[in-house]
Amino acid sequence: MTILLAFAEILLWDTRVLPPHEITHSVRIQLSDQRDLSRHGNVVIPHEGHSLCAVKARTVLPSGAEISVSPSPLLDDGSIVFPALEPGSIIEYQYTESYAEPLSLPLSIPLQRDLPIRRRTVSYPPSWQPHYFHCDNCTADLAPLSTAPPAYLLLTPRSSQPPDEFWRSHAAQLAATFEQELAPVSPRPESDLNALAEFCRTRIKNSLYRTDNLSPADRAEPNASPAETLRRGIGTSHEINLLFAALARAAGHTVFYVRVGTPDFRREILDPAQLQNEVIAVRLSTGYAFFNPGVPYLSAGLLDADEEGQPALLATPEGPVFVTLPRSAPHLSRTERQTRLALAADGSVSGRIELTYHGLAAAARKRKAERPSATERLADIRSEYPGAQLTNISVRNIALPAVPVQLEFDIYVPNYAERSARRLFLPTNFFGAKAVFTLPPGHTYESDKGDILPIRRPLTWFQEAATAPSPTGPSAHVLLREESVVAEPSGRQTTTTRSVIRILTAAGSTAARGGIVYDATGGRVVSFRAWLVAPSGELREFGPAEFTDRAVNQGELHTSLRQRTIAVSAAVGSVFVYEAVVTTQSVFHQFEYEFQPDGLPVACSRFSLSSPAGWPVRAHLFDVQPTVAGQTWTAYDLPASSGPSPRLAITVGSAFATWSDVAEWLAAQAEPAARLTPVIAARAASLVRNQADPIRALAAFVQRLRYVAVNVNSSGGGGFVPREADAVLAQGYGDCKDKANLLRTLLRAEGIESWLVAINSTDRQRVRPEWPSPRLFNHAILAIATPDGLRYFDPSDPYVSLGDLPVALQNSPSLLFAPGARLANTPVGEVAAVERSVHLTLTADGSVGGRVLESSRGHAAAAYRARELGERVQVRDEFPGAGLHLYYEFTAGLRAAGPELLLLRPFLLADFAVPVAFHETVEITLPADLLVEELPDGAVFRGGKLVLERRDVAENPLLVLRRAPHEQSLHR
Repeated sequence: MTILLAFAEILLWDTRVLPPHEITHSVRIQLSDQRDLSRHGNVVIPHEGHSLCAVKARTVLPSGAEISVSPSPLLDDGSIVFPALEPGSIIEYQYTESYAEPLSLPLSIPLQRDLPIRRRTVSYPPSWQPHYFHCDNCTADLAPLSTAPPAYLLLTPRSSQPPDEFWRSHAAQLAATFEQELAPVSPRPESDLNALAEFCRTRIKNSLYRTDNLSPADRAEPNASPAETLRRGIGTSHEINLLFAALARAAGHTVFYVRVGTPDFRREILDPAQLQNEVIAVRLSTGYAFFNPGVPYLSAGLLDADEEGQPALLATPEGPVFVTLPRSAPHLSRTERQTRLALAADGSVSGRIELTYHGLAAAARKRKAERPSATERLADIRSEYPGAQLTNISVRNIALPAVPVQLEFDIYVPNYAERSARRLFLPTNFFGAKAVFTLPPGHTYESDKGDILPIRRPLTWFQEAATAPSPTGPSAHVLLREESVVAEPSGRQTTTTRSVIRILTAAGSTAARGGIVYDATGGRVVSFRAWLVAPSGELREFGPAEFTDRAVNQGELHTSLRQRTIAVSAAVGSVFVYEAVVTTQSVFHQFEYEFQPDGLPVACSRFSLSSPAGWPVRAHLFDVQPTVAGQTWTAYDLPASSGPSPRLAITVGSAFATWSDVAEWLAAQAEPAARLTPVIAARAASLVRNQADPIRALAAFVQRLRYVAVNVNSSGGGGFVPREADAVLAQGYGDCKDKANLLRTLLRAEGIESWLVAINSTDRQRVRPEWPSPRLFNHAILAIATPDGLRYFDPSDPYVSLGDLPVALQNSPSLLFAPGARLANTPVGEVAAVERSVHLTLTADGSVGGRVLESSRGHAAAAYRARELGERVQVRDEFPGAGLHLYYEFTAGLRAAGPELLLLRPFLLADFAVPVAFHETVEITLPADLLVEELPDGAVFRGGKLVLERRDVAENPLLVLRRAPHEQSLHR
């Protein structure tokens, strides 16, 4: 029983058909309550394919008062808005559909709407014959539209011709046309009907299907006969069906042409348009067999889905034979599904689904994918699983005729299971009855009643960790830090990170943060959740909008590395918790785990690994001795520390047993990008032309190129692979490995050998000899072969000179991109030096002026290049050569300590962050009326000039002068 709760109803819907061009409708609707006013107070009139005219509308209030809508009530979107509505009102409107072409028969008139209809009337010319479908001469009490076929009226011309006579004539005409088209062909060796049908379906290209795969030659003129279709190997669906019929007849069978009717086919309606599709019938001793090889997607023995079970007309010269086409066995059109899913504790579901479609199911899938592009097909598949994330989609056999379709994909459905405090309610009907679910650890299955499985949840994972006591003094205490990795043979890695942090002081509130890094190209964030447990015990989970997702390095032009973070405001005594699951695809299985990255005290820090069975695991521990159980390493009660974090490094499998293995792998990754092209060779030749030192000329050119970070496919090895040298040259920018590789290729063009060098520019202590891994490096420089040995150079540093390295890269572990290379420290450069000559003149009023000549080498020169020296400074830079030379003049005032005392700081040395060897000579010409009262060590006064020469000055000494005629002997 169906109970319809519809309060509004259509009191009258009257339709008048007015040939030749118009159909007029009049509608009265009763609105009962306030809900009806909001739902039905606006009426939208469909107007596709025709225009609307003579539109009128009014509201009849319960009191009987009438309120007309404006003279032009129809809005641009085809709607009418009725004014002054109140419960019990009646809205009335009428309109005329006007068609550009005359109304043609048969004409279909709908009889139902989305509201119940108390009375439905249709007027039409008396020369037209009515035929009612899905109702019996219905004029009143029509229910609202439902899932059943809607009622409609079909109008046809009245005819005095009996139906049997009409269809006999039509069948004879079809049979005659069929015989005319069915020219004989040579018989095939096989005579089996199914074999002939499959030959036509699979060996003859159908020009009406998969048109995006056809060439212009495939769309030639129609075939004149079945023999021509066979010769050309291509034809329309009708031509392929004719070829099958001709081959079947050549094999000795009797064949007939069949037209398939619509589901509403009626013999009393004398309209051949009721017959749409075509099939071929073959007479057998047991009856008829039906074939349609003109549809390429069907399997042997099947008709199309809209043909099976439908009425059909079998055409013979004697007249029609009305038949009902057979339905195929359901197992021939089955869909096989294999579903392996894992239910997570947060209610999400992830896993892999494999589907195989047979028969009509395969045909439907192929037809659905026929026209769209590959991108649209994938989008269409994703739309079939609303709310789910589909990745790694694989579709096979979608364009092949008569074979099953195979569809596979990984699926992730967030919040799939409804959660309560103690249970997850898992619906299974979304994935089918045979879905296999893996439950999270500790979760138990309760019952099998209905389509929803109750799953009992264990104690929330962080509740136990949150009970650990905290020390006094620190700002925050890490109660649990945990990372678990599942490594698969394919290179896929799934990492689960958990953290529980208690806030102990107001300053510790900044510790209430969490984050993960992922590669957007080869991986994704499966889930990232965060909670805050208030001191009162109240638990709050943060929503997706409170997380931030951005590139790891904001300065990179392009990077696939991203980080998702959350930082919250946490009161003293609260506990911040987060859990993240990230997948990535890596070219090797190597992992690093820091037990104490923030220096905060840690109650429990744990790393767990699940590696492929039989694969070796090599673990190295640095500055920590954890408890080891299988492939789980746990450190307890780590005190606060400001030193390097204790670390675990792991290699799974046979990769990188030695540093030579790492060097060989890096060389193989980088070598293709150093391809020598004519463009590179030409640019190298132009740069070294008339240059005494070709290495210096090429290095200066690459050093001036703009540094732009580009990071593509990091997890797939892209972080170690430079872009091709000619592409970097054409674009005029690159990152460290791009610039080093470009310089290497330019040097190669001049016959000079060099190698890329991997190095860590921020933490030289991270590279340990006992753990060979490319993961430890974050920078690339170049080692150039010279008669005096390797000459290291960093083309990414815009200030360092050729033959020198930035201080952070000196005496640092590095590895050449060369087979057989070993870990070795970079050389220590020469000590930076500054030579300065200062010539000053001091006047009696305390002003001083003069000039400075200065030469710097090494880091000092690089530091000056990085500074804003100002417009008054003249610079001659032997960049990137031996040094930098400055000349400038200045005027400055002395500092007065009293009416007769002047204090002068003559030394103008700049501050340097690295050791610098200074040699400074200062010469000051004094006025005759000044006496020198104090001299710094090493200064002399002769000929009216103060001369001071010092090396490695640590501080600026003071020179104290007194005005004459103060009588005091000169002293030091």
